[in-house]
Amino acid sequence: MKRLIGLVMMLVAAGLLAASCGGGFDEKKAPVYPACDSDQNCSEKGEFCVNKQCVECGKDKHCKGTCQGCKGNKCGPKENCCAGPQDCAQGQDCIVKPGKKEGTCGAR
Repeated sequence: MKRLIGLVMMLVAAGLLAASCGGGFDEKKAPVYPACDSDQNCSEKGEFCVNKQCVECGKDKHCKGTCQGCKGNKCGPKENCCAGPQDCAQGQDCIVKPGKKEGTCGAR
């Protein structure tokens, strides 16, 4: 009987020790900002994960607004882009293909 009680106590002690050490399971922790593993790590700040870093954009579709594009992981105006004639120099028209919101400035 003493042996059984001793064995049970050893098993309980081993279980407590394993639990206090994390049980041998590796819990993956989220990277510390601005480091990232996925867009989910950056979403709180409205950013995207590109090359393991949270950045404003990684492609044009990440940028909101007409004629906005991504260059160097920052959103900004696309070159020679227009949504209407007001976006073009005097003497030029905004040439927009059917079904598109953006076009390019060109001669009339």
